[in-house]
Amino acid sequence: MPSLTVLEIRNPTAPRPEWVADWEIVETEGLLGLGEALSSGGFDVVVVHEGTVEVESLIKMTALPVLYCVNRWDAEVAIRAFRTGVCDVVRVEELVARCLEGDFASADPLDSLLTDEGSWLLHADLLEREKLATLGELATGMAHSINNPAAWVVTNLNELQLSLTELYALLESSLELVRESGDSERVQEIEAQAKSAYYPQNIQDMRDMITESLEGMRRIRDIVGDLKGFQRADEDEWMPTNVSKALGTAVEMAKSQMILPVKIDLEITDCPPINASPGRLAQAFLNVLLNAIQSYGSQPKPKASVSVSCTTDSGRVCVRVQDLGTGIPEDQISRVFDPFFTLHESKGSTGLGLAISREIIHRHGGEIQVQSEEGVGTTVEIQLPVPVQFQQEPAEKEVAEEELSGLPRILLVDDEPPMTRAIRRVLKGLGEITVTHSAFDAREQIQSEAPDLILCDLYLPDQTGMELFEEVCSARPELEERFLFLTGGAKEKKGEQFLEEHADQVIEKPFDSEDLRQQVETRLN
Repeated sequence: MPSLTVLEIRNPTAPRPEWVADWEIVETEGLLGLGEALSSGGFDVVVVHEGTVEVESLIKMTALPVLYCVNRWDAEVAIRAFRTGVCDVVRVEELVARCLEGDFASADPLDSLLTDEGSWLLHADLLEREKLATLGELATGMAHSINNPAAWVVTNLNELQLSLTELYALLESSLELVRESGDSERVQEIEAQAKSAYYPQNIQDMRDMITESLEGMRRIRDIVGDLKGFQRADEDEWMPTNVSKALGTAVEMAKSQMILPVKIDLEITDCPPINASPGRLAQAFLNVLLNAIQSYGSQPKPKASVSVSCTTDSGRVCVRVQDLGTGIPEDQISRVFDPFFTLHESKGSTGLGLAISREIIHRHGGEIQVQSEEGVGTTVEIQLPVPVQFQQEPAEKEVAEEELSGLPRILLVDDEPPMTRAIRRVLKGLGEITVTHSAFDAREQIQSEAPDLILCDLYLPDQTGMELFEEVCSARPELEERFLFLTGGAKEKKGEQFLEEHADQVIEKPFDSEDLRQQVETRLN
């Protein structure tokens, strides 16, 4: 039996390993104790118990082999520990046996751990989660940067469209009056001018340009919205989630990755929310969609398509993805959820997509089934349970009616002058609008005479709209319902939580002019 000198970093309350009697065991606590012990030298191996010190810091302090000791085996914890550089991960009851084996300088412990299919699946799942987290961080910054300018562009285009309609009506009535005047010379002159100006065709062209520009801005808004669906990639961050929205996000992401001429037909009905991780759910749908697209091979037949639907039935949300591709041989159907099983190796498929999707769906309490016939096509059906509280019809919110004397007073707080000008045009006639570009000025306005409605941007130069809201409402709680928040997206966790808590008081940028006007009218009435 080899002798061994072990430096053990342990929690006094944790189970104690039954060390071999003639081994030298030196116990210490924390990184400070570790540093003092290491300075004396002479150790063969360092044993660190789970939850005692930060392993990354420990690894930087010593070149000795490090064993990470856990009370309960968890492959995810093990993978994370291996990534820090430990030589092995073992349970308390197996620690002594592992030390007896020796050979602490394992060439690639992570590789040996991942020979198990389940661990490989977990490893791939962790990598997917990290990619989603990175995408989420990118989406958060992009959403706020894009949505603010997009908001005033959309608002101005909507107002320009209305103005053009009114101008066209004015020109038509003016021409009619000239014709009725009986002045034929003047009529000929006006009609010649109209013809040289390509009237009324130029008016129609301008209308078309505005319509096309609005459609382009809506597409930009939808792209940003799709990315925002991946903001929360951590599966522990569950919340009420719209399945059809997560599915729509996955469809848009699939389209962005498509290099094959395959059409996606989407049919979505209104579905109740479920408790879910939006990013993880969208990832599950995306994997299924990419599989369906790949089923057509490298040269899809004409009019190749994938049908995607989302419906509700008997307290469950049902998502179906159907293709008319090559199908799966009958003797292979049972293997479709096996890690690394793929019929599309030539397209770079790893065979982990459906396996990961099944894990995600199962974590959400759902089921996923595959039906396929070789040469005919494949249908993947996903069923997700709807919690009881979401199956009930939401109670109608009672709004207290207030008698407003005179013209309503609206305070608009936004640091973008083009945005405030656009909003003033939209809300023309609804009330007396006062504009300020800072939280400080807004606070003074509210203190001098509380407005009937406060339209406030979430982020201002001197303070956030959230902080302004909290300060105002702590002094005057009755003003809480008078706030409406304009936002291009939250920049941090606190902002996300605030928007969730006050969802019925949030207007997302870029917004539709009519929607904004209706929401303001509703609040004022």
